[in-house]
Amino acid sequence: MRFARYFFVAAAALPLVLALNVEAGPITYTFLVTATSGPLNGATANGTFTYDTSSIVPGGSNDNTRLLTALDFTWHGIHYDQTTANTGFLHFDVTGTLTNEVFGNHCFAGGCGTMFGTEQWFVAFVFPGFAYSIVGDGGGLGRG
Repeated sequence: MRFARYFFVAAAALPLVLALNVEAGPITYTFLVTATSGPLNGATANGTFTYDTSSIVPGGSNDNTRLLTALDFTWHGIHYDQTTANTGFLHFDVTGTLTNEVFGNHCFAGGCGTMFGTEQWFVAFVFPGFAYSIVGDGGGLGRG
């Protein structure tokens, strides 16, 4: 009997409600991922993601999906944008600087996951950095 394995990243946060006296606007990051295990070991891909400053929770976490206003990322020959992949959460320090995030193509409010044997992935600033699964053949971890 074969069991599916899951990788999940979830955030536990005590959100602080603080008002920002700034006008909302886009913030864009570039990122690079490298698979360090699994069937795509050594594969690399880069991309960009954008979120709006109205998503910032100073000193806390915004545990919601659909926080990305733009995404440009191709993994395993499939292109993803903000309609086909999105956030699990964005976490900020007290100044509103992004300190942790999780986004991918199988996310829920508070995290993202992958199920081996399906085409799923997620990127996080912290461990594991990058996790993926592909159709028919498990998955692996990497650096993000």
